[in-house]
Formats: sequence, C-alpha cells, structure tokens
Amino acid sequence: MINAESGGDAIGDLRGRIEQAEGRLASLNAQSSAYRSLRRQIGRASAQLREQEKAAERRAAQVRDARLFSLAPSGVVILAGWGSWTGVLVGLGIGLFGVWIADRLPDHFYRSGLGG
Repeated sequence: MINAESGGDAIGDLRGRIEQAEGRLASLNAQSSAYRSLRRQIGRASAQLREQEKAAERRAAQVRDARLFSLAPSGVVILAGWGSWTGVLVGLGIGLFGVWIADRLPDHFYRSGLGG
C-alpha cells in the first residue's frame, strides 16, 4: 500500500512511491485485480499528495505573513530611533529576531488561525 511518512520529506517520498507504483502498473495486465487494486492505491496517494502540497503552500504563505508582521515593531523602533545608530541597530535586531521566530513556530500555531 502507498503511504506517506510524516516529516519534511513526506511529499517527496510520496511522489517517489507514486512513480514506483506507476512503473509497476505498466507491467500488469489491465484486466487483473492486482492492476485495479494498484490503480486505486495510486488514486488515493495522488489525492493525498495534492492535499499535502496545498498544506505546504498554505504553511509557506502563513510563514511569509508572520515574517512580514514581525517586521512592524522593527519599523517603529527604527523610525523612533532614527538619527542614532543604536536605535536603528536595535530595530534591525528586533526585525531579524521576529523573522527567526516566525520560521521556527510549530505547525499547530499556524493551524490555530494565524494567517488564515
């Protein structure tokens, strides 16, 4: 049966499994029950792949939005501190820290509603 494993490589792993199954499918008789069974598995795996790709796209968009949102306090500090290097550097540090945090937030944070 074709299953995806959890983790960062799940999409690539599932694609590989679908390609292998399609290769095996070509060698089977189209009238056999093994052919029909494998064809159903490929269909289910393809649907699962589409769902995972959509989820990955949503996650990427949500991370991008969180990164942009984290830059707002940075801009305020930079504008307030304009004229002094300390204020500008602190603002840049806040922005970089916010982006760093946004990249490391767990998936459940984004599923709970941030970013859509």
